[in-house]
Amino acid sequence: MKKKKKSNGSSAMIIVTVVVLALAVVSLFGYIVYKNIFASVESKRYEGLDEYKITVDEINGIKEEFNKLNEIDTVNVYTESNKNTKSRIIKIRVNLKEDAGLDVVKEVSNSIVEKLSEENREFFDLEVFVTSDNEESEIYPQIGYKHRSKTEFSW
Repeated sequence: MKKKKKSNGSSAMIIVTVVVLALAVVSLFGYIVYKNIFASVESKRYEGLDEYKITVDEINGIKEEFNKLNEIDTVNVYTESNKNTKSRIIKIRVNLKEDAGLDVVKEVSNSIVEKLSEENREFFDLEVFVTSDNEESEIYPQIGYKHRSKTEFSW
């Protein structure tokens, strides 16, 4: 009769250890790749919001620049960087009197950039939303936008 070899379990233990290590390496690699591929772009857009603040003087300077014109009815300036929403956009809402034209707002829009500090000019985007009391006008509303890296508004 032949004798059967007794297994002390060492070969089975080695196989289980290799499989577990392989799964651990694959899982770690998958996590790193997944984290980098699907990382949130949104989080980067909020970087620095705690460092850069629009001052009351800057807001008042923008309002004063628009209010110098007789064609302007109302001007509101606000940012969305409050406790509920975060944004790098300074929004300006301008309502023109009935007989005013858009060219007036376009001229002033480029000069309001100077009312911001150098740091805020390089951090915030500007958006000018223009409406008119003239309900028959077909060109309103209009939106002008200036990216922080650009020097002029796009309409």
